[in-house]
Amino acid sequence: MKYKVRLSQVTSGRFIAYCDDPKCSAGAPTRQEALDKIKGEIRYRLEYCPCSTVKEESIELELSS
Repeated sequence: MKYKVRLSQVTSGRFIAYCDDPKCSAGAPTRQEALDKIKGEIRYRLEYCPCSTVKEESIELELSS
């Protein structure tokens, strides 16, 4: 499933990734780390309980402006 993600660089140089559905964000020193972290956040929000699992490869990020 594809999730739209916005990526921005803040004045400190860090990158922040935002997703509106499910609503979450993640920050990191590099662009790739921020994208990896937002993918993990999306996966976490999709899991209904600890026993349910969402495969990471089923989450695709679509960068939007």
